Amino acid sequence: MSTSTPYRAASAALAVSALLLVAGCSSGGTTTPGATSGDDATDTGSGDTRPSGLIEDCSDLDALYAAAKAEGTLVRWGGQDPADMQQIYAAFNEKYPGITITDAVVNPDEVPTRLLTEKSAGNPPPDLFQGRVNFLQPLLDADALDEEVPWAQCGARDSIIQQDGGLTENIQPWVLAYNTDKVDPADLPTTWDELDDPALAGTMSIDPRGFPFDLLVLDSDEQSVVDLVTGIKNDVNPTITQGGTAGLTQLASGEVSIRPALLPDVRQNQDKGAPIDFTYLDPVPVQNDGVYMPAGIEHPNAAMLFALWYTAEDGGQAITRDINFRDNSEPSDLPDGATLIQAETPEDATAVSEANAKVVAVWTGQ
Repeated sequence: MSTSTPYRAASAALAVSALLLVAGCSSGGTTTPGATSGDDATDTGSGDTRPSGLIEDCSDLDALYAAAKAEGTLVRWGGQDPADMQQIYAAFNEKYPGITITDAVVNPDEVPTRLLTEKSAGNPPPDLFQGRVNFLQPLLDADALDEEVPWAQCGARDSIIQQDGGLTENIQPWVLAYNTDKVDPADLPTTWDELDDPALAGTMSIDPRGFPFDLLVLDSDEQSVVDLVTGIKNDVNPTITQGGTAGLTQLASGEVSIRPALLPDVRQNQDKGAPIDFTYLDPVPVQNDGVYMPAGIEHPNAAMLFALWYTAEDGGQAITRDINFRDNSEPSDLPDGATLIQAETPEDATAVSEANAKVVAVWTGQ
């Protein structure tokens, strides 16, 4: 979906028991016996489906903390750097001691498969997971995602309540990064369409996994996206480099001059002294990570308390902003009138997924 600025995102002692697993490892170590029904929920009568066991007045943080402390545990899955999350968990436990956090490293795109595998084995789901609307359809089809968590009633600010049932965890615009030793900013394109330019031959690196070009379907149509990518491949012959870290390392070394990249990754490299900068191209594709609750969670009060604190501007967001340049506020330097595009609904996600397959086929020649 396309929007124009201002942007509303569609976003003491440490008691942490870290069971850090790489994605794809055996899933048994992150859960505990005693699965609950995946359909447990309570109708509040207000149009929201309240997770079973969540206190009625969840906007009362003292009462919510008391209920969360009585549960004593929070199970969370996410794809972030474990060292970063340890800092976040430590800050949470300093403010809300007595809640043990069990953490597993699971990339957002692998959450549905992992969660459904756990469900089929009779294991309870995590209380929270980091996800993206692009990958949620299998959970929706299996009724394994709570789509109507009462975020607003519990005190989350409206601007980060997503249409897909999550809370925006971070807003990550895609930008065009460039090597400042090799490129004059005045010579850079201003739109994604302008990347199809023979004058750029030999200067560009792209990720073969399809993004951010797949997101352009939300502002255009699939055939136009395929035509653009095909034109770039034929006219520019970009270097194919998978992974943001590898791509930006390549850019900083001067092996290539330009590369689409996520803005927080660019800022992290700048902070380390890399000779790179960025420009926004129109429209501005946005990748958002969200905080989601599966259906049938065991610790709803701990989950709600952590989600509210983690997504609060003066809570977890202040920490993530400091350690990895990610937060859920709109970037302050967007060009006037910038059009932001992001997947906000299952229909958006389907369009992006279908475009992604076509884009990947162009890059890989399959």
